Amino acid sequence: MARAEPYLQYLLGEVQRQGLPTDVILVPMVESAFQATALSTKQAAGLWQFIPATGQQYGLLLSENYDGRYDTHSATQAALKYLKRLNVLFNGDWLLSFAAYNAGEGAVQRAIQLNRIAGGNGTFWELQLPQETQNYVVKILALSKVLADPRGLGFKPHKPMPANNTLARVEAKPEVNIADLIASSGIAPDEFYKLNPAFKPDVEPPVQAHNFLLPLEKAEILMAANMSGAKVYAPRKVVVQKGDTLSVLAKRHGVSEIRLAEWNGLPPRASLRVGQEILVLGV
Repeated sequence: MARAEPYLQYLLGEVQRQGLPTDVILVPMVESAFQATALSTKQAAGLWQFIPATGQQYGLLLSENYDGRYDTHSATQAALKYLKRLNVLFNGDWLLSFAAYNAGEGAVQRAIQLNRIAGGNGTFWELQLPQETQNYVVKILALSKVLADPRGLGFKPHKPMPANNTLARVEAKPEVNIADLIASSGIAPDEFYKLNPAFKPDVEPPVQAHNFLLPLEKAEILMAANMSGAKVYAPRKVVVQKGDTLSVLAKRHGVSEIRLAEWNGLPPRASLRVGQEILVLGV
């Protein structure tokens, strides 16, 4: 959970924006332990652990000076697209979808076929899958239970990240120079490259549009600088007015009350005070 910061709120916003269950954000926890630069012995890379072929299949560019598997925004879009496709393929069964993300859809389809030939129903718990894949799905289920009730299961709850520490996405046209973007936003170069590990100091990425992640406060500085060719997609800060409640704000911005509370580290149905800043993610 400590390594998940500051990605967690960004990932949660993307998962919910695309209509996927919140537990999907546990996939990179199991895949890479939320290490954005992770590389496995099977050459799977990044938060979502794409192998080269699958990454390229879902639109990630791999070249000598840029590896899209380490691009948190691009890899997240590719992973969510892949998971949505798997979920359609397996008729909405998320256990089979998660298993296929680990073992490959062909392996899971063959296991289902063999199970049905033997008289089974083809459910995850009946399949003969590699032990790694069986453990993989169980880890996701176990983490889901732990995060839903950490105290009840004997864990110390993770302290929510402050709302103003979330990430914003910057869509940059091909002509935007990374050094200029860093200077205009005021972010420390080391922090920039830590948040955007697909890019390297003194290495020019392919000439194309790119997406970068910046802390919200740095993205706001970039917006104020009005840098040509860079467009910021930032979560919205809403100032509480008289009569506003979590329910009222949730309806106004088209999000659920529970999610709005989670994004701001508030208990459900928490009272709000006039002037308080509330963050709306998934923008």
